[in-house]
Amino acid sequence: MALNTIAALLILCCVAFPVISSGLVSPYLAMVFGRVPYVIGKDAMYLMVVIVAFIAVVLLTSFRVSNKPHVNVYLSGVGTDKYRHFRGSMGHEVKAEKRNWYSEDALGEKRIGPVGSVVCCSIILFALLCCAWIGPERLAMSAPSVLRGKYFEGSGVVGIFIGTVAFALLAPLVGGLIDGVDRKLSARMQGRVGPRLLQPFYDIAKLLRKAPASVNTMDDTYMACALIFTVVGGGIFVSGSNTLLCAFMVTLAAIFVVLASASTQSPFAQVGTDRELLQVMSYEPAVLLMSVGLYLATDSFDSIAVTGQSAPIIVYSAPIFLALLAVLTIKLRKSPFDLSYSHHAHQEIVQGVATEMSGGTLAKMTLMHWCETVLFLMWVGMFFVWDNPVSWVVALAVMAVTYFVEVLIDNTFARSTWRSCFKLGWGVALVFGLLNLMPILVDVFI
Repeated sequence: MALNTIAALLILCCVAFPVISSGLVSPYLAMVFGRVPYVIGKDAMYLMVVIVAFIAVVLLTSFRVSNKPHVNVYLSGVGTDKYRHFRGSMGHEVKAEKRNWYSEDALGEKRIGPVGSVVCCSIILFALLCCAWIGPERLAMSAPSVLRGKYFEGSGVVGIFIGTVAFALLAPLVGGLIDGVDRKLSARMQGRVGPRLLQPFYDIAKLLRKAPASVNTMDDTYMACALIFTVVGGGIFVSGSNTLLCAFMVTLAAIFVVLASASTQSPFAQVGTDRELLQVMSYEPAVLLMSVGLYLATDSFDSIAVTGQSAPIIVYSAPIFLALLAVLTIKLRKSPFDLSYSHHAHQEIVQGVATEMSGGTLAKMTLMHWCETVLFLMWVGMFFVWDNPVSWVVALAVMAVTYFVEVLIDNTFARSTWRSCFKLGWGVALVFGLLNLMPILVDVFI
């Protein structure tokens, strides 16, 4: 009862977010700071409400794919007719299970509790000393939000819709070509000729022609949602709208990939699911820092703001850009951090989250990855765009060089562990993020 109540209240708060913001949060900010800083526009808020309602419909209703025949999960060719049972080495029947996944050595309370207590107590003590030394009036006058105004604004719901349609049409084409170039470059680095440049498109067509089959009736629906949210996130970005909402869409898409994989109840897929969640935890701080870096440089979270600057935002956000580059290998699913979804035969878990996906479902997964690749490269290019048309050429060149380096890393480094992935993501986000934010934090008290 307690969990259901909390879940219902959480969904209610998400749906009522615009009302709560305008009726409670904004008046409080106006009373304390004298004005309300612009962070997320009303159009973006209403879009978030529609998305939350859509998610609730998908998760709370029973979609069924009746035209797909049911098949058993993959158990390395030794499975029996019973679900998740296989023949062991001695010929007896064994049920495949996965246990003891608590990550105590990396996320345990004994490890992070003392550090968290010291950090939190230090922040509280620092805040109390500042209030006693400087005074709350001067602190309020020095707050960065007071000095910032709404200089740029995204294109609104109509612009997001147009951007989403354009991204849905062009991103799969560009992403497929990038995938083809990736395969050619990888083959050349390995001393092979490699496939044709358009081979990825032939692979998609072959997947769509396969006979439908499914372990679970929900995985195709979840993957469709993941693809939709990735496309919407790309549409938000190319329309010049809020990058925070764009990052939220990308994370939401990853969560639906997790749901699609976990719904199969497959042992190999569940291992990939756990690793996918850890990868999301690893790169999410750096992705959020990207939006913060845009705001610090332009006084706006809208991506259109970079086109009105007299200099590229990398001048102000170079450490955050380096943090984004560090986690880009995770997002592009390249070695050494292709932990949850890999097509390389030398990996100990091939496919991972996509183990039980086939046909149209796997095609949706591939298209989602193509769209993600295009969006992530555009994030990189955003740091090199300003109010000069030449900057677009510079941004494209940086995007090309960045992807070439990622392919080189993929063919050079052996696969690492999820612990290394987690430490890298949080380490670079903490170090480079604080390095970039320190001048702003210090400026408050000057």
